[in-house]
Amino acid sequence: MQPSRRSHRRSQVLDQSLPLDNAILQDLLMELIHHKDAWPFLRPVQKAQVPDYHLIIKRPMDFGRIKNKLNMLVYVHNSEFIADTLLVFENCQMYNQSEAEEYKAGARMSRFFRKRCRQLGLQIPDEANPPPAKKPRLSS
Repeated sequence: MQPSRRSHRRSQVLDQSLPLDNAILQDLLMELIHHKDAWPFLRPVQKAQVPDYHLIIKRPMDFGRIKNKLNMLVYVHNSEFIADTLLVFENCQMYNQSEAEEYKAGARMSRFFRKRCRQLGLQIPDEANPPPAKKPRLSS
């Protein structure tokens, strides 16, 4: 008998050196969902409401999709959850003008998310490996 996809995925999670911290991520996602600035990110952007969104944004993401993926054990590593969450804010910045309320809400949410990740000991890829400091120029 073949193991089910779900049991195979579960064994993959257990085999990883850095397993998914599901409980921590569930709590963090609930904080994000209940944040006062979460309103633009709770559900997918509807084509009927924003016709050009999917022409500009090639990988849409929202908190509802993230919650579903977390609940269905799609994520194997914390970094996958973090990447999807950062994608929400990147898409927001790419699509919206800086004076738009959605853009401002996304910027505040991004700062909040990054701060909470640091507090929880979750590494954000661009913060885990900061660019090396520039070497001073040697004058000849």
